[in-house]
Parts: sequence; C-alpha cells; structure tokens
Amino acid sequence: MKTLCLALVAAVVQVVASLPCTPPTDAILWDTNPGQLVHTVVWGYHNMTTQCDSGGECNTTDDSYPVQLLPVEMQQGSVLRFLPSTHEGLPFTLKTVMVDEEGFLACNASRAQNMMTFETNGTIEIEARFLTPGTHYFIEASDGHSLFECSLGLRVKVVVKPSTCGLQGQDVTCGGQGLCATFQDEADYRCLCCGTYEGPGCERFNPCLANPCGTRGQCEQGDQDPTQFTCSCSPEYYGTTCQFQRENLCDVFKCQNNGTCSGNSTHFTCACPDGLTGSHCEVDVNDCAPMPCKNGACVDERNGFRCHCEPGYYGNTCSQQRRGCSLSPCKHGGYCEDLTSDPENFQFVCHCMPGWSGKDCTTKVSEATWRQVTLKSCIYMHFWSVWEEHSTRCETNINDCSPNPCRYGGYCRDGVNAHTCTCINSHVGSNCQFAMDLFSPILEGSGSSGGLSRTHTRSLYIVASVLAALVLTLVLVLVLCFCRVSGAYRTCCCCWSLKSWMHYHKHRDSLVVGVDVSSANDCPLAVDAFYRQDDLDPGSDPYAKNSHGMFENQTV
Repeated sequence: MKTLCLALVAAVVQVVASLPCTPPTDAILWDTNPGQLVHTVVWGYHNMTTQCDSGGECNTTDDSYPVQLLPVEMQQGSVLRFLPSTHEGLPFTLKTVMVDEEGFLACNASRAQNMMTFETNGTIEIEARFLTPGTHYFIEASDGHSLFECSLGLRVKVVVKPSTCGLQGQDVTCGGQGLCATFQDEADYRCLCCGTYEGPGCERFNPCLANPCGTRGQCEQGDQDPTQFTCSCSPEYYGTTCQFQRENLCDVFKCQNNGTCSGNSTHFTCACPDGLTGSHCEVDVNDCAPMPCKNGACVDERNGFRCHCEPGYYGNTCSQQRRGCSLSPCKHGGYCEDLTSDPENFQFVCHCMPGWSGKDCTTKVSEATWRQVTLKSCIYMHFWSVWEEHSTRCETNINDCSPNPCRYGGYCRDGVNAHTCTCINSHVGSNCQFAMDLFSPILEGSGSSGGLSRTHTRSLYIVASVLAALVLTLVLVLVLCFCRVSGAYRTCCCCWSLKSWMHYHKHRDSLVVGVDVSSANDCPLAVDAFYRQDDLDPGSDPYAKNSHGMFENQTV
C-alpha cells in the first residue's frame, strides 16, 4: 500500500513538472533579438506623463529624487534613443551628457562625458559603449535656452540589465525548464523555473516544489536520491503525504506532569494539577506573583512558595518580627537584653563592654566615663556574680564547690551554675550520698567531715570475719554433740573415718537391703544397707567384718 502511494505521488510530481510554464503578468521576458528592441525617451514638457517628481512615480523608494523623466529599464544589447520634443511648435535643441549620480541630482555637468559635440533637435541614438550593464545618468547641458534646463526635469536614469540565466548567463532558455525574465527595480534577468525545477539554469529537479504534502506537512527532499521526498506531517495528520487525519490528538500530544488529556481530531486540552498551567501542563504557576512574602524574598516552588526573610523577621510569609536581641545588635562584645515592655519602640538594651556606649555599643567613650554609666548595672544571670568591685560585667563565675557539697570525702569540680562530684569509698550519687557497701550505712554520719576513713572500713571487715568464724564453730559443736547423744549410731553419724567413707562408696553397689529402718528416727544418717558376708573378706578389712556383724539382722 505504501509503495502504491509513493508511485501515485511520483506520477503527480512528473505531471506537474511537465506542465507549460506561464510567467507572472508583471514579468519582463528576455528578448532573444535585443538589437530589434528600441527604447525611446522623449525630452520635453508638453506631456507630463513622461515626468515624475516622487520616489513612487520614479520607481524608487528614495523620495529625495527631484523632478525628472521617467526612468528606463532596458535589456543589455537593446537600443536607446533620445528624441527632442517641441514647445509651442518650437523644437528643443539637445546637448545631452552622461554624469554620475551626484551630478544627476545637482544638475552639475562639470564631470560629464560628452556624447555629442554640438546641440541638435534631431533624434540621438546612444552608443553601446555608454550602455554597459548597470545604472547610468543623463542630463541636459544646453546653454542657449533658459527653458531647456536640467533643473526643470530634463534628466533621466537608465538601468541596463544583463542576463544571469543559466551558467554565466549563457543559457537564456533556462534549460527548457523555465523562463529568463526580470521585474521592475531588479538589476538583471534571471531564470524563473517551472514546475519542480530550480537553480540558476533550472537544472535541478526538486519534487517538493510540487507541494505533495499540501498544507498538512513539510516536504523534505531526499539526501541520497534528490528525486524522492519525505513529508513531516503536522500532529493532526499522518501518512506518506499526510493524507490521513487523526481521530484523537491526545494520541500525539502528551500532557506533562501527570496532566489529563481530553480531545478529538481537531484539538485537545490538558487538565493540569494544582500549581501548573500551559497547553501541556509544562508551566509552573508563579506563586510569588501576588508577593506573599511581606518582609523577604520569594522563591517559587511547585504549587507553593518559600520565603527568605529579611533579618528580624520569620514565619511562612516573613510577617512575624523577631525580638531585638536575635539580630545581635550590640557591637564590640556588648551583651544584649530583651525587654518585655513597650516592644514597638524599645525592644532591647545593650550592656556595653568597657570603652563603648550607646544604644548598640558603637559610641567610643573613655573607661572612666563608661564606669560612671555602667556602675552597678550588671544583670543577674543565676550563675554569674552580681556587681563587685572586681566584677562589673558579670564575668566572674560563682564557685559552686564552696562549701564542698560532695559527701564522704568526694572530690568536687566547679562548673557554670553546676558542680560534679567524684566519689570514693564505695559511694555514689550527685553528692556521693548513696553507699554501695553493706555495712557502711551503720557508720554513715560519723566523723567530723561526714566521711568514713579507710582504717574504719578495714576494721569493720575484720570484725565481720571473726563473727562469721564464731558462728560456724558453734554449728559444728552442736552437730557433734547431737551425734554423741544418739549413742548406738554414732559410728554412722559422726565417727566414720575417711577410709571407711571411701570404702563404703566403693562397695555401695554390693549392699544387700535386709534391715528394717522404719523406726530409724534418732540418727541423722539413716542406715539403709549392710555388707554381704561373702562379698567382703573379713581378713582383709577387720573393720568391715565388725561392721557386718554389728549391722546384720539388726532393727533400726
């Protein structure tokens, strides 16, 4: 289908190229026989249609040209003749000379070229040597008649036009694809190409000259093949020659920044998000246009703005004014104090350093004068000293470690309206008031300084150790006494030697349960087993045999 369309378009282009060439109505065609073309200029006053006195009549945009004969535009190689007129039956006598433009305007023949040696009332044919391509000026230079003067309009401008048709102006046929012609006020003849041809001699074929894309697109000639073309269609159309119209322009035009497109085959509109405008929602609305920043510079943002406030103002629109001290108004190290009364007229007060005075500490004064003004004017700042003889500007820090707030021998380090305690002897707390030792609370508060010496602490541990040893000894004595009171079972309770105990555990698995122990309530070591006679060699361990005999068939 596309190939067929291209073939049809190519055929149309060829038809256009073969159409006959019709020149414009105001075009002057090149005459192939210039010698037969004669231009006659009548010199005189009897016919005012032969004269002009304005730029428009004289075919020029320069209204400074004075009255003159109508200018002549002629083809190079044609004939120019001057014909004297008659006045009341009397013929003019001419003595025409060629001058430059300056002489033409001033009717000055001092630098003229003479074309004749005497005056004549006959026709004068200008020689070809005076009619080279370009503009030439001729004036009347007769001395015998006061009425026959240049200043009364007897002067003429002649334009001789060469041919530039074809290469070096040699082909006035324009390769058969155009016409060699000129227009009024042009300097030469040139080729007016026909159909789909262009160039100085109409030698180049250009299919775009046939306007195959119409008004729906822009035609571009092919780079590789000049006989081919491409149509760049406007958004509403598409196709090889832009012959098809789109149903909805939203298929081509996209709304930016998440805009919503609605349209048809001829138009579209974008519904833009807040803060955006434009045909494609590409323009950010200038939210700074209403000048929302009262005391600052506005910076536009997407659907909003940001204010850069001037010193002394803050807030979204810089409408809130800061207190005076926020602007650091006090110079040369002065201290600024905000005032709470009368904020409109007096918002702050400066307390100046020695040698400076004034509302903002910019007035230099002697130290003696400064002391008289600032004496006893120090501002109490909780942790700075009030005025003293050596401290007139609250520059002395109060020693918070005097007296020492750290208890139990803690070390105090002074700060600004604060102190820090380094505690010793197992004490903690902001003032070392808490004890980490179990026995320390017993002795807290003792001593003249509220502390506890290292000697006292060591003595306390010695006393505690002695008491613990006494308690342990008492418990052992009670256990031994209980075993002795039990009598019959003292051996199992308290009297086993280390060897017997080890021997018992070695042969523990060989024990035979055969003793009734239901009534064994007197001995803390309940006897629940005895040795087998055949498992224990009496000869090897007499004590084991005695033990066996002692426990055998006994009721416990």
